[in-house]
Amino acid sequence: MSFFSFQKKTDNKKKNEIAITSDHNLLPTLENLSKIQPTGCDSIEYPSGDMYDGEINLYKQRHGAGVCKYSTEFTEREVPSASLKQPMIYSFTGKFFNGNPCIDTQAVIQYENGDRYCGTVMGYDDDLLNDNSLLSEFYHRSYPHRTLFGGSNTSSPSSTSPTNNSSNNNNYLSPNNNNSLTPPNSSKKKKSGFAFKSTASTDVSESLGVKNVLECIPFIMKHGEGELHYSDGSKYTGSFVADAREGYGVMVDLKNSTEYYGNWKDNEKDGFGVLIFKDGTVYEGEFKDGKQGGKGTLKLPTGDKIEGFWIGNAVRGTFEKGTLQNVQNKCPIMLLREEMKKTEKNDRMTTFQHGGTTVLTKEELLTQKKWDGLFNLFLDGIKCEKLHFENSSAYKFIEQKKDGSVSPISKKSIQDSLQTYLEDAITPKVQANNNNNLLDTSTLPFIGALTTEMNDNVLSRIISKFVNIFTWKYHYSDIKTTGTAKYLIPHALDDFHSFVLYLYEVTSNIIGKDAVGIFGPRRLIYILKDNVLGKIYTTLFAIYKCCYQEQDNLYKFKMMALSNITMRELGVKPSFIPENKDLFRNPYEECIQKLRKVSTQFVTAHEKYDLLVQVGIELISAIDFIEERKTSKLTDRGADDVLPVYLYVFIQAQIPHVYSTFKFLLDFIDEQVNNSEMGYRFSSFENAIQYIPMIDASIRDTNGILVPTFVLEERLGTCVTKIKKEAKERGESPRLLWISSIFIVVGSSITELLQNNMQSNSLSNTDVTTTIPLTSTNAAPSVTLYDRHHLELLRKYFEYAERILQCVSLKLEVTEVEMDTLPSNRPSLDDLDDDWTPLQRKKLNVEDNSNKVYRVIIEQTYPSHIYFKMASKLEEFIEEL
Repeated sequence: MSFFSFQKKTDNKKKNEIAITSDHNLLPTLENLSKIQPTGCDSIEYPSGDMYDGEINLYKQRHGAGVCKYSTEFTEREVPSASLKQPMIYSFTGKFFNGNPCIDTQAVIQYENGDRYCGTVMGYDDDLLNDNSLLSEFYHRSYPHRTLFGGSNTSSPSSTSPTNNSSNNNNYLSPNNNNSLTPPNSSKKKKSGFAFKSTASTDVSESLGVKNVLECIPFIMKHGEGELHYSDGSKYTGSFVADAREGYGVMVDLKNSTEYYGNWKDNEKDGFGVLIFKDGTVYEGEFKDGKQGGKGTLKLPTGDKIEGFWIGNAVRGTFEKGTLQNVQNKCPIMLLREEMKKTEKNDRMTTFQHGGTTVLTKEELLTQKKWDGLFNLFLDGIKCEKLHFENSSAYKFIEQKKDGSVSPISKKSIQDSLQTYLEDAITPKVQANNNNNLLDTSTLPFIGALTTEMNDNVLSRIISKFVNIFTWKYHYSDIKTTGTAKYLIPHALDDFHSFVLYLYEVTSNIIGKDAVGIFGPRRLIYILKDNVLGKIYTTLFAIYKCCYQEQDNLYKFKMMALSNITMRELGVKPSFIPENKDLFRNPYEECIQKLRKVSTQFVTAHEKYDLLVQVGIELISAIDFIEERKTSKLTDRGADDVLPVYLYVFIQAQIPHVYSTFKFLLDFIDEQVNNSEMGYRFSSFENAIQYIPMIDASIRDTNGILVPTFVLEERLGTCVTKIKKEAKERGESPRLLWISSIFIVVGSSITELLQNNMQSNSLSNTDVTTTIPLTSTNAAPSVTLYDRHHLELLRKYFEYAERILQCVSLKLEVTEVEMDTLPSNRPSLDDLDDDWTPLQRKKLNVEDNSNKVYRVIIEQTYPSHIYFKMASKLEEFIEEL
């Protein structure tokens, strides 16, 4: 080795040593970590039993990405006061800087009892507990009114060690009366949270100021924005301070079947909040120490309202009577009303005990105040944005024109300016850097708090915060069953609509009422609604897909079975059917491709409605093109003429999750849709949704055209109504209910014939004997009726039976034959049961001499279940009349 190479190596070593010395006092952030890269990877076991596996720096401090496993037997680890009653840490996955966890990136903490946290963290160690450190200064500057330790801060609290004050023999710092940790007195020197027994030269490490003795990994606390998933399925998202829920947060408590939106302090509900019970009961008001405390209003599902001063469940206030609807148990509500009247007279307290039903009906919005805490986080930003807008040219122009009339040109100019401002205000400019994520969060059930869009405009930050909460609350990993999804849909829609209305009010306050009047209130709320919906669509639509997965599968297989159906079989007019030999491409193909995108490439309801409009317009253009090419003229057409063509396009599109898409669009119909072409085009989409399940490829008329079951039902209903009307005019009351049994006889005959056909592989096998005589020839098959009741009633009501049977392509025919030619299997008197009376036998003996034979000719054969369904429908129609 040359002198120059040795000198260069020595200089690089000194350079790294100087870098470690100079950056050791920097805050543990990703920016600082990027400046000093890890030097390698190692697995470290500490004397306490803790384990670390990950990246390290030159002196083997935790530096970079790594995983910590905490020892459950080590009892001398210091923890903050909020952690005393919480489970111990099992593992930590995150990034470190010089031994300390980075404070501005995502990390995952797994607890011993199964709880899991994902969010920002802070190490509870020397650098935080030492008043002179940068980390301690950073903490106290962020939270000036909160201390980690009680008492005086003149000396470092880290100079003493913890004593055993826990019932489970774990050594913690003891809490004082101020709910903060007080270090116990001990002469034993406290173990360093950063030191490690390095294999490097002791003289060098000490000269650099790097500690070289470490017994354990310091406690890492939840601090900042994050999500906590409890082992029982409950979850919280929001703000943490020193391992405690503090600030604004949302809690979904599965144990008590409640949702809470509001402020927290020391792990308890504290301040203004909204508590929603599963049955729709809502409390909105003040909380103290986790319970109702102060002014508040309780709204019951009945519409009843209790407003007053609360101390826990006890209340003194007024009662406002509701409608008493949608409530199973009215007695407790009645009693509560009486108790509330007593409070008004005698100034006493009444206790409210919640005991509602378990199902929330889809009604009006629960409460808009649930987002008060969220918007309060951005009050300063909202005020600054309002001042910023008031200095804009658009605002000044509006002020000038406020007293006078605004010309159409000026109004259009103002609207364009406001449109540009709004699009810029609610659109994120800088996306979060996902490269800093340590984990692949797509497989984890905590997404909401992991990504935060950064933008100078406060409206975009508010929307991003809501999107995080919404994504966290309705993450697909928490939706296990269809019942869960069905319950969540009205809650999700309530969250969306209530937030949009609140956002509308804030936006109106920023730009002013005059600007809203010129721009248009509906136009403003539609812009906000589409923007927010576009960001939560993936999460929201996942709930719809889970809720309606059974219907989606039915439509999927149904349309696959109908995919080979031709336009002629659907009843499309010949002039609308393209000739493949004359056209290079099917003119309807573009409509098919566009309609297929309705559930995949558009995220807002209005975009989907616009697509339906485009498909409808292009479908009419394609029909015009084909008809003019084939007939050289255009004919007048109605909706019934276009519907078969739309059905063909609908079936060929094979739309994924088509029923979920339909229900999604149905829930987002608004005034803009109803008052425009969107509503008309959506009705075509809805008709197709209703029509498809009724199409059976085996049900056709005599021309081979597919006939939906509802068409047969309509024919049957119309015929029965007409017969009843005619009979009433003649003063008759015909018996018609028995005709349903003929449908059952025909359906059973077809079923038996098909079964025999499967056994013999031939319809004309004469060796097969049927108990119900069905004749199959080269002509139409027929069923001969031998039942005594049928014979008697057919002689009297032949005309009515003939008309009703004809509705399902059944022709009733009567012929006279010689007695010796009657079928041998025709029932005789000997076949009658013993309970028949002599009079009945005598009457039937006379009838038995008749030589009339009644046959039901099956002109168009349908599946047997259709005849059974027609029998049931006939009975319904007759009973209704």
